[in-house]
Amino acid sequence: MILKAQLSKEYIAGFLDGEGCIRIHIIRKKNSKDQYALNVGFTQNNIGVLELIQNTYGGRIYKDKNAHKLELVCSKADILLRDIFPYLIVKKEEARIALEYRDELKGKRNVISLRHKYYLTLQDLKKGIAA
Repeated sequence: MILKAQLSKEYIAGFLDGEGCIRIHIIRKKNSKDQYALNVGFTQNNIGVLELIQNTYGGRIYKDKNAHKLELVCSKADILLRDIFPYLIVKKEEARIALEYRDELKGKRNVISLRHKYYLTLQDLKKGIAA
């Protein structure tokens, strides 16, 4: 079901605050340095809202258990967070830390693995930025 409307940045920020998550994946490989990738995800039963966000920002929609998920990684996640940052409330601090961390990683090659089980927590990110 593809809707033809467009969502405001304020709406998407509120949607992320309530139905989304912000992560930095850490990819651990033997005999190699750790690599990182910014990930923004939304979960929703109504696929139409996810399609509207996808139409503007890209990403991948898939079904997980009983809900639909939209995931944006690296540059797509970065663009979305920068666009909606002024309107975030609940996840504003997470977004700030994730964007700061992403800025530090720019210029380095990152391997993206959406299925990797390791994630940096908000505390880990704060420690990493402070170090």
